[in-house]
Amino acid sequence: MVVGFKKGAGEEAEKKAVAFLKNACEKDRILVLGHGDGDGVCSIAILCEFLKRKKVPWKRRVLFDAERAGPAQETMSVFEEFRPTKIIMADFPVQGKLTDFVKQFRGIKEVLVIDHHNRIPIQSDYITLFDPRTFTEDDSQVFACAYLAYYLCSLAGDVSGLSWVAAIGSRADWMFDKNSALKEALGKEFGFMRTDGLNPLADDLVGIVDFNHFLKSKEYEDEVFRLIDESVAQKNPLLFLSEKHRFENLFEMFQNKKMVLYDSVSSEVAGAKKLSAKIVVLNMKQSEGSRTIASVVAAKYLDYLVVVCSQSDKYPEKINMSVRNSSGEFDCGKVVHSAMHGLDGFGGGHPYAAGGTIVKTDIDRFFKNLDSCLK
Repeated sequence: MVVGFKKGAGEEAEKKAVAFLKNACEKDRILVLGHGDGDGVCSIAILCEFLKRKKVPWKRRVLFDAERAGPAQETMSVFEEFRPTKIIMADFPVQGKLTDFVKQFRGIKEVLVIDHHNRIPIQSDYITLFDPRTFTEDDSQVFACAYLAYYLCSLAGDVSGLSWVAAIGSRADWMFDKNSALKEALGKEFGFMRTDGLNPLADDLVGIVDFNHFLKSKEYEDEVFRLIDESVAQKNPLLFLSEKHRFENLFEMFQNKKMVLYDSVSSEVAGAKKLSAKIVVLNMKQSEGSRTIASVVAAKYLDYLVVVCSQSDKYPEKINMSVRNSSGEFDCGKVVHSAMHGLDGFGGGHPYAAGGTIVKTDIDRFFKNLDSCLK
């Protein structure tokens, strides 16, 4: 029912990831970490439901962009309190080396990382990395993380009733339309053979979890997962459509915070400058709100590739970038990844949104490469 990764390094990575999931048992305690966007939240939900069905003790924690430089104190507090034996991390590209990030969780002997962000293959005795971009150049083999989690869990155990969660996570990252295997699974379980049956559901959940990206509210986060869990338990994904009122007060909180954020950065947005015929650049002093600001600038400069640069919170010698294009003329993920070639940095993402990190000394060469990629 799903495509496989049956060539060379892909086959080996798949075997290790599936073995990790199959071997999870009641004696384990597994901490599931994932990105706080639509794809990440759906990945977390699928993995936790899979573990719950296997009666494996688990705890989940949403990671936000600032934690790419290292786990926040709140994350480490959850880790210390729960004392997991293993960790699963989904849809979360870190700054620097993945091994350095994981080492901060002392005492952990097994880690499974499921991702799709142009990672460099790693050599580690205790970290299993499953990321199609590390073993294939074929874009048709690169899927949303929610689908990768669903796929691996399907090889390791019971994923019945979870195809819709994988589907909305995929749509959140613009990766649903090309996934014929997931469409087939969704059609068999829920009758959604085309995106028109999926769109209202996807729009609601994507909107809800993206709001939480601004709010960083534990109350909001818990409600999001509670609604997913209830919908899965009742085998009724459309429960989202009938329960939107549960988020009305939180929507209002978000709208108020968003307006304050937009007002506070209006002067910075005005500082965006055209670097070339196809590139607009905005330099910020801090990374907070850079993703939102990048989207605002992209809406103003529809035919340009927008790059918002900010100082790395943890590494003063590095620059973080949020990249957007609203017209669909450029594939943000592809051009950022290509422009990083030969430089001390990494980057990638999706057609309409991408990101990256690079040392300051290479930033001019990056923009030169980027301009060439766009011609």
